[in-house]
Amino acid sequence: MTPRPVGPGRYDRRVTPAERLLAQRNALRDATARTLLECPRPSVREILSRSGLSRATFYTHYADLSAARADVGRAAAAAVERALAVLLPSASSLPDRLRAVPLALAAAHRAVPALLAAARLPSHPAGNPSPLSETLTAALSHCVAPPTHPGDTPAPALVEALSQTLLAVPPDLLLPPSDLPTRLAEAATTLLTPL
Repeated sequence: MTPRPVGPGRYDRRVTPAERLLAQRNALRDATARTLLECPRPSVREILSRSGLSRATFYTHYADLSAARADVGRAAAAAVERALAVLLPSASSLPDRLRAVPLALAAAHRAVPALLAAARLPSHPAGNPSPLSETLTAALSHCVAPPTHPGDTPAPALVEALSQTLLAVPPDLLLPPSDLPTRLAEAATTLLTPL
């Protein structure tokens, strides 16, 4: 006997509830990211039409639209962190560490383009950085000089400027054969080197 097709109001009973919730969350996050790319102020209805899920499912996962948007930012930051975890351990010099950050951003963009593109959109009020901006700032701070005390931030103005520059640069310019990551790393190294 073949299983009945899964459709509205039905679900595959071979999938555990936890797996179903995860699949729903991923579908909503992806739909939110894709909708944000087309419309800066999307409605829940637009997201639901892309995801194929119900309003009740949306509100099971998110309190409101801003929570869905924040989830996109957190997921994008996590993708960059995964790429950094691969790239940073092999970078020993300051220029190599600084070059690893834009390369990680580009690698994450290749893996989940809609997520990264939507997370780069301005969505947070001034003074409240996005999760992606926070991740880049923390990675750059660690690259510049690993903190000796919790909370230390070396060269904060330079780190913030580099972070904002990376968020403004189209991801395609960070991928080879572009030499932009190398040029950014060299410029930052020059600014950080004492005279």
